[in-house]
Amino acid sequence: MGEITALWQEAEQHLREFERLARRTVEEAWLAGDALMRIKEQLPHGAWTPALQERGIAPASARRFIQLRKQYPQIAQIERFGSVSAALTDKKAGKSGGDSPVKTAPVTAYLVSADDLWDWERGEVTALARRLLSEEELQEFSANVTGEIRFLAESFKSGELLSAALYMMRRLSCHVNIGPLKDDPSAVAETKSRLAVFSESAGELMGGTKALHGV
Repeated sequence: MGEITALWQEAEQHLREFERLARRTVEEAWLAGDALMRIKEQLPHGAWTPALQERGIAPASARRFIQLRKQYPQIAQIERFGSVSAALTDKKAGKSGGDSPVKTAPVTAYLVSADDLWDWERGEVTALARRLLSEEELQEFSANVTGEIRFLAESFKSGELLSAALYMMRRLSCHVNIGPLKDDPSAVAETKSRLAVFSESAGELMGGTKALHGV
């Protein structure tokens, strides 16, 4: 039961992310479908729909996400789609999902960045982070993020805090050399490239927020 409880938590978290962050909708739907599919496999006959209803998950949505997961066995296969509907209706995918090879993106295209690993509402690492990072990496990442959040809270006035938090989130989104890609040359190069672009627009992003301590 412990495993299925954790899977429910994972599915529900991805469903919340799916609703909250439009830019990651297809990926969140795939991840939710993956967790829901594994849950369904473990539940006895007749328990699936009541279990969904108990958690406020629409059965139709669950079916779509599971279908997406089955249609595209690898998450890299959904990168090219802008919506779940587009992925599900793509004729090139084939009816069974695994019969026709789907071209994956080049190595420099990444599914996640560091901001995908932190749940800003709950103040903790995401289920995706627990999949990608080791226990030691999780502790280090969590300590770094919470430490910087405390730093922002202490350094900025209340009116400037939102801009500062947005700045931090955008900066985290530049980091793609995470987890298994930590030392990957292409991932490192991509991170440096994104950081360079971010630095050029950092002042505008802060929306006029003054430097620390009023300087």
